[in-house]
Parts: sequence; C-alpha cells; structure tokens
Amino acid sequence: MTFKFIILTFSLISFSLSAKTFSCIESTQIEQQSCESTTSRNEIQRIVKALIYSDNETLEQISGDQYVLEDQFSELIQSYEENKILFREFENNEYYLKTMFKLTHILKKDRKMYLDLNIKLYECSPSKSALISIMAHELKHLLDYKKSVFFKVSKLGLRMLFKKSRSKYERETDLFVMKNGLSSGLIQYREWIYNQLDEKSLKTKECFYYTPKEIELYLNQDIDSMDTYFSNYCR
Repeated sequence: MTFKFIILTFSLISFSLSAKTFSCIESTQIEQQSCESTTSRNEIQRIVKALIYSDNETLEQISGDQYVLEDQFSELIQSYEENKILFREFENNEYYLKTMFKLTHILKKDRKMYLDLNIKLYECSPSKSALISIMAHELKHLLDYKKSVFFKVSKLGLRMLFKKSRSKYERETDLFVMKNGLSSGLIQYREWIYNQLDEKSLKTKECFYYTPKEIELYLNQDIDSMDTYFSNYCR
C-alpha cells in the first residue's frame, strides 16, 4: 500500500509538471498568426461527436472531403454518452489545444477526461479538414487515457517529461491518424501551424510530430519514419 501511495504521489507530481505538454500543445505567438478560417465550440464539438461515432456523412458535410472511418473511437462512446468527455475553454498565447484527465481519477479506469480549447482558435483556425485531423489526434490521447490502467497511465505521464519518449508517443499518435485516412488534413494542420512558429518552436514541432514531408512520404511511398526521425529532426 505504501509503495502504491508513493507511485501515486510521484505520478500526480509528474502529471502536474507535464500538464501543459501532456497532449498536442501548439506553441506559437497567436497574435501573429496566419488565419485560414474560423470555427466555434459547437463546430468542434460536432466534429468530435462525428469522429467518436464514425459519422462520415457529418464529417463530409463539414469539410467537403470523403471519409471512411470505421469504429476507430467506439471505445469512447460510453464516456461521451455519460458526459465524461468534457470541453473546457481557455485563453492563452502559447498553445491551442490540450487533453487531460481528472488527476484525482488516476486510480480509476473510467475517468473524466478534458478537451481544452483556446478561444482564440475560434476567430483564427485552420481548414475544416485540418480541424478534423487534429481532433482525431486529440481523441487518440483520450482513448489512451480511457484504456490505460493505473500503472500504464502513470508510465504514459512519465513519458511526457522526456523529449525522446514524448516525441515517440506523439508521433505514434500521428501515425494512428494517418493510418485512418486523415493524412491530408494533418498536412494542412502542420502547414498552418508552421507558418506561425519561430525557428526554435519549429524545430521542436518537427521533433515531436510528423512533418508534412514525412506524411507525404508515407502517403506516396508507404515510408514510415519512426525509426529515423529522432536523428533527423531532434538533434
């Protein structure tokens, strides 16, 4: 019991330290951004619901693209219907999106989970296809929280504290999105966010997430860069 308490305490400290970097944090100076579109909380909630239920028709109505998603996020349906996926809003000049679960629920498998939205995203957002792809990325994080037991989710939190393990996890999450036919929107999102980053932030982004060039290689030649990305992008 004492050992478990020590692990719990350490995990809570780790999650607290990594709260801003646990998920897809889009660091940038938002005031100087390049806007492509606008969105709203309702639209993002509509996208999230459509992804959870594999509602391809709704996704096509929103973006104009075709989708063939099949039950990728079906394990989140119960959490969604029980209002355990909660949307929160914040205002910040450093990042747009963040996912997290309620820290006091770390011992529970059926956790309340949060998808945090920067309200500045509403007035300046990427394309609808890009929004769908990045929300799929965020939902994959929620799916990991949902499926992980205590020790596994504790290990996940610790991974976010170290550059190499965090970048591998975020890129694995990107790969999940790509394998589900959402590569084009992910390229659009990365190109949009790249236009708003300084040189240092851009290098960090290239290390943590698939670059448009890497996604193109995956699409055109079925080349997965997971084995070589760290030496190429994380020096």
